[in-house]
Amino acid sequence: MSKKQPLKGMRDVPSMRTVIGRSRPGGEQAIYVDLHRLVTEKARLERELAMWQANVQRIQARLADIEAQTQQLDEIAAREREKRNNTDGEEHGLDEMTLTY
Repeated sequence: MSKKQPLKGMRDVPSMRTVIGRSRPGGEQAIYVDLHRLVTEKARLERELAMWQANVQRIQARLADIEAQTQQLDEIAAREREKRNNTDGEEHGLDEMTLTY
């Protein structure tokens, strides 16, 4: 019984290139073809890893910006609540003026 792992996505589906590469008989030429295939796959995966790391850094920077903005807005809201609580018994900053007709 083979120990195949379940397919998780399209990347896990074997292509014609990988199927043909596994089915041919061994030999010196096949070794070089396999070596080239592995080097190419390694380069592709390294590029993909760099792309994902850049995405992670971009997302972390955006999350930090959002956190800073959230803290600023929380501070402003707290000051506004404090002002409102301090002026509940007052006239909310309006001056009185008597008008005579």
